[in-house]
Amino acid sequence: MIVYTNGVDISCPRGSVKAWREKPLPGGMHGKPCSGERSRRADVTENGRVRDPLFSVVIPTHARPHQLADCLNALARQQFPRGAFEVIVVDDGDLLPSQGPAPRDLDIKVVRQPHAGPAAARNRGVAHACGQYLAFVDDDCVPDPGWLAALERCLRRHPGALVGGRVINALNDNPWSTASQLLIDFLYDSYTDGGAPRFFCTNNLALARDAFQNLGGFDRSFRLAAGEDRDFCARWTIAGGVRIYTEEAIVYHLNARRAATFCRQHFECGRGAHYFRRRLEPGEGARVRLEPPGFYMRLLRYPFRAPIGGLENRLAMAALFAVSQLLTGVGFCTQALRPHRAVPLSRDSPEARCLAKSRSTEGR
Repeated sequence: MIVYTNGVDISCPRGSVKAWREKPLPGGMHGKPCSGERSRRADVTENGRVRDPLFSVVIPTHARPHQLADCLNALARQQFPRGAFEVIVVDDGDLLPSQGPAPRDLDIKVVRQPHAGPAAARNRGVAHACGQYLAFVDDDCVPDPGWLAALERCLRRHPGALVGGRVINALNDNPWSTASQLLIDFLYDSYTDGGAPRFFCTNNLALARDAFQNLGGFDRSFRLAAGEDRDFCARWTIAGGVRIYTEEAIVYHLNARRAATFCRQHFECGRGAHYFRRRLEPGEGARVRLEPPGFYMRLLRYPFRAPIGGLENRLAMAALFAVSQLLTGVGFCTQALRPHRAVPLSRDSPEARCLAKSRSTEGR
């Protein structure tokens, strides 16, 4: 049973869900504090032992209850000690059922908020997290059974790093889903720095909770599911953080796209891209930089290098790549014409400090 309360922590038997119904929290980074000297929760198990989770898995969700159920069931199959991770589901303005089954022996919290976008939802989830590490995954993804174990190994080998894992499209018969994931693969290959991609998608991302909070979390002014990952990774790199990519931490993506959702996705990506670049180049007279022509030539050639079947499939993917870039361009221009293109940042905010450091570095 899923139980909703008015901000009171309740005891739930195994196989049930802990949940809160709350008022909006300012800033997106404040919430019910964890107890203990380091704001860590002391969770008592059935045998009376104190449990302190190593990982907090944060899942933002909106209007995808069936995919969320698949994601939770996959987390219940993790080859990782049950007492070593908790799951935090952030209901981003949806109406999750008040009752429903939860995976057996899975420690779950459900936090609800008015619809504010995935960036704010992830911040809200982190505000309730008690793990030493955070692991982010989306509600339309199914983590591999060894996902958390692989993330832990990488984080142990590289303390303080931002770790991104491998995302695999699990819907190979869906050309729209295949093209979307193939495009991400291309960007991972193209945007590299120091042997790692310059950004990681937030459906397979892990780092220390303290480091996340010190950076200020995700920029909640990104209300679309587009651009907030690049913004976070850019600020991480500017602050001197290390990025590590591991193919051992695998997440399967099961977003069954159609023509309409494919078009909307890339239109919104264009909007997010302009918003992100405008944040890096503030001011009315600033010129927003575009990719050079060679980037688009490499993009259109990429399907002919990828293992996606015969010539017919490769041509289809190249055509969808071209459509995606056209839609991204339309979204980019649409955002550029909006009268309010950016949300002002507080001068003392971590985001403002990182962007100021970026501009001073580029000016040298």
